[in-house]
Amino acid sequence: MTQGSSARRGAAGVSDPLFADVPQLASELAARHGKRCEVTSSGLIGDLGADVAAFLRGFVSRFVEDAVTHRIEQPVVRRAVGKPDAGQISVRLDQPDGALRMRVADDGKTIDVEALKARAVACRFVSCEFAAEMTDQEVLQMALLSGLSGTQTRPGEHSGCRGLCGVRAEIERLGGRIRLDSRCPFGTEVEITLPQSVVSSRVVPLVSSAE
Repeated sequence: MTQGSSARRGAAGVSDPLFADVPQLASELAARHGKRCEVTSSGLIGDLGADVAAFLRGFVSRFVEDAVTHRIEQPVVRRAVGKPDAGQISVRLDQPDGALRMRVADDGKTIDVEALKARAVACRFVSCEFAAEMTDQEVLQMALLSGLSGTQTRPGEHSGCRGLCGVRAEIERLGGRIRLDSRCPFGTEVEITLPQSVVSSRVVPLVSSAE
């Protein structure tokens, strides 16, 4: 285990082909920002096409980069609000009715909905009047649109969701659905569901136990 991050895997190591680079990415980012982070993964997956596997790997890596850089707090801050020193990131997969469902979550601070709304108005995605009527959940879903979450309204300003930019279009290209949730005190979670057509019938465990 590195100081910046710990990863929990199944004894057989079957998670390696899909998410092998995630613990190292989290470790390096956490160390760079003076943070600690633990990555866990669990669930069941089937055989995936190369393009789907590459997309999932890329998405999880982007989520981890966002979480460690912008949402997971410094250990002293986490300790003050009753959280463990190490930020927690989890990747869970299952196959309800043959579809592939992946949930990626962190326990850091939530996405700044007001900053995201201001960005949407500044980029002319929505009008001021329309933005004022939007619910927090409606605003959050805009983070998945291309050209919004990666844009800054002021230098150095981030809403904490830059890596999610444009992901909805890719999910829909694969025939799937995506949902984003971010609320106190639970953190941020993205749920992706892909149809059975992208997953084979042979299922193997991603993780069977923790280290």
